[in-house]
Amino acid sequence: MEIINCQYLGHQLGNRSSRGQIIPLYSCRHPAHENTVASECAACPHRRERFEIIHEKKHDKFTTASPAPKLVRQPDKLMKCRGAFAPLGNLYHGASAFLVLSGPSLNKLDLSLLEQRGVLTLAVNNAATVFRPRLWIHIDQAVKFHSAVWRDPGILKFVTKGEVNRRVRVRDGENFCSAEQTYADMPGVFAYHRNVNFNPQTWLTEASINSGNGREEAAKNGHPRVITVFLAALRLLFYLGCHKVYLLGCDWQMRHNQDNYAFRERKRAEGVNHNNDSYRKIEVLLKTLLPVFAEHGLQVYNCNPGSRLTLFPHKPYAEALAEVTAACHDVHDTEGWYEVG
Repeated sequence: MEIINCQYLGHQLGNRSSRGQIIPLYSCRHPAHENTVASECAACPHRRERFEIIHEKKHDKFTTASPAPKLVRQPDKLMKCRGAFAPLGNLYHGASAFLVLSGPSLNKLDLSLLEQRGVLTLAVNNAATVFRPRLWIHIDQAVKFHSAVWRDPGILKFVTKGEVNRRVRVRDGENFCSAEQTYADMPGVFAYHRNVNFNPQTWLTEASINSGNGREEAAKNGHPRVITVFLAALRLLFYLGCHKVYLLGCDWQMRHNQDNYAFRERKRAEGVNHNNDSYRKIEVLLKTLLPVFAEHGLQVYNCNPGSRLTLFPHKPYAEALAEVTAACHDVHDTEGWYEVG
């Protein structure tokens, strides 16, 4: 099939304001376009990553030239919903996902592009207030996270088992109070079993989701003591079958007396120091996981060129979007689909 490649990122024409941020404005080199931002140009129908559709008449099915990743069996009893086991392992087998973190660089992106077909998103903590994801996970106390996220039926929420039966925290003006409902009563909630015993050899396949290394565990296994939702989110995506992950809002640093989140929230000096120390420790754990990721086919890319986390290769946001939307792009060729021979 004929694929037209748009040579995007022409010369910069100026800037435009979006969501309170200044976004560079470029010229699109494709003759059918004039002015656009780079991310929009990468998403235009004329820019498609080259891929081939092969029709196998023998099996009467379509396959892509790039085979699906190897299926890794996942534990059946890791998740529960309403008290019953929910075997969600490999639910999204073969899909890629954007992992939406909370760094302020998130506000520099046109997040509306994540609403395109083919895009799967998982947000952590209150990053889900900046962008409405398909999936969401936390490890801290459930009461820390906005009630609008909990009440949204369009978001599948993954909650630690120890928090799922607590009462929902709601806001009334400047005050907070507890609702009669629990987090288990919220729509789209799955409770997962979490562990804090970091073991790189079993990390991608064990019957629980690891979120780092606890105090007692660190004394025994020698790995740094650190707990983070970042690890839990990566493990969840692999459990769900995603073998390619793109990081957004991964700044990997906090600064004193500056905005350190993509949403409004203060961070005290001791909290800034603690988080920066945690980033260094998490990176130590991630280095031990790199060969495990390679063995199981898990690829992680960082879309923030200014991130302090350099363990994973950088991939521009526009390029990542083009990759995940390529197979789902054209939905206008509807005529003839109902005719089956």
